[in-house]
Amino acid sequence: MGITAIPSPGPFTLYGATVQVSYVLDLFGGQRRELEGLQAAVDYQRYELEAARLALAANVATAAIREASLRAQLADTAAVAAAQQRQLGITEERLRAGGVARVNVQRQRAELAQTQALVPALQRQLDATRHQLAVYTGQTPASATLPEFRLDDLHLPDTLPVSLPATLARRRPDIRAAEALLHQASANIGVATANLYPQITLSASGGTQATAARDLFSSLNVWSLAAGLVQPVFRGGELQARKRAAEAAYEQSLAAYRQAVLQGLQNVADSLRALETDAAALRERADSARQARDTLAVVSEQYRLGGVSQLTVLDAERQSRQASLELAQARADRLADSAALLQALGGGWWEEEGGAVAAAPR
Repeated sequence: MGITAIPSPGPFTLYGATVQVSYVLDLFGGQRRELEGLQAAVDYQRYELEAARLALAANVATAAIREASLRAQLADTAAVAAAQQRQLGITEERLRAGGVARVNVQRQRAELAQTQALVPALQRQLDATRHQLAVYTGQTPASATLPEFRLDDLHLPDTLPVSLPATLARRRPDIRAAEALLHQASANIGVATANLYPQITLSASGGTQATAARDLFSSLNVWSLAAGLVQPVFRGGELQARKRAAEAAYEQSLAAYRQAVLQGLQNVADSLRALETDAAALRERADSARQARDTLAVVSEQYRLGGVSQLTVLDAERQSRQASLELAQARADRLADSAALLQALGGGWWEEEGGAVAAAPR
């Protein structure tokens, strides 16, 4: 009796093709709230960029207005000094003739010196403002190419508001950024809350297996379904602590949001009040300048007819130049406060659709 050996099978290759799908059920909204938080973070960065752009635009406008004001002040100060110089010359001639006391000459010399001392300071301020404008526009002060700004080239809008709806302040990028942070903090609470509950995962796979490649896709002969559940058990109160931390962060973000809203409303109210007082000051300065010009015209005519001395004419000219200087400063103040209102509103009152905006004439 012999023993027959069973032949061992030769090596073979098993071909397989499988597709697997896995899905996490978001039963408690954790993933949804996480996506909300990420979107809020993106919104925050966008609003921060808008705030930077708005601040830069306001700074450029304010610097341009300041340059225009300084140029007007330099021109008017030089004109006042010239009138004082002519007036001093006449007074000195009268002193030599014995017509006036020396104290009159000394007083006029002191006034002239005070006026002339203003010119270098104004010029330094003008140069510093030009350098600041160069930096704002991304240029070096030494090689900057900038236009010269003058008050006559700057104009206010046709109407300026005297009251605005509170909803306009919400367009401010700092308020919208604070709101985005509040949204993100709220989403973080949702994520922390969802982490307290089980996570359920569903997975499925299907495919084929064959010993020959040609039979690989002939039929679906391998498949599986599975479900998984993960429940945090022993975390030492970590998840609850994270939830409380998220809630505390939300309260902090809420307080910051309220503060941003109140600060925005205060800025708008301050700007509106400044515009109101600027309008009154501008009317007074314009009336004063007009009266000074009229006085100069009358005195000049009287001088032509021999009724007054040249000294009287020069004094009227000096007063007219001084009134013109004060008018230029009032115009610059109103322009600067208009730019401040634009920044306080986060873009401008004219962009409001359907909102009631009370406006005053220019």
